Amino acid sequence: MSTNSFIGIRHLDGSISGIYCHWDGYPQGVGHTLYAYYGNLRKIIQLINLGDISSLRRHVKSQSFVDHAATVAYGRDRGEGWGYVAPKHFSDIDTAIRRSSYEFVYIWEQRLNCWWFGETKFEENEEGVFETTIKKITELNYSRYKPMV
Repeated sequence: MSTNSFIGIRHLDGSISGIYCHWDGYPQGVGHTLYAYYGNLRKIIQLINLGDISSLRRHVKSQSFVDHAATVAYGRDRGEGWGYVAPKHFSDIDTAIRRSSYEFVYIWEQRLNCWWFGETKFEENEEGVFETTIKKITELNYSRYKPMV
């Protein structure tokens, strides 16, 4: 079973641009990879510009068809329609994750030049609609996490 996540950038104006990631969205997976290999805005923008991804890896660009260190993008690598997988743009973080199925949210805070992490949970509002809300947002601290091998 997959662990879905949202990977995004909070721009200086507070808006969010981001993508869906299907596999390994937990902190020891996507979180570790972002922290270890995506620490500058240029590479993060390259990642977001791929559109939705199946799996996140060390490299954005594929060196070959069978490059296990390269991120697998639905559009570039699987030929899925760009209209379905293009990066999404939102006015703020609440709009970005509302009514989504993301289990984890990773946001590069452009103003602070660092990654922030949110674990989401499903809650039912007064109208009986399930929404996703951020349970906590803390600066990533990987001293207690080890990458999955």
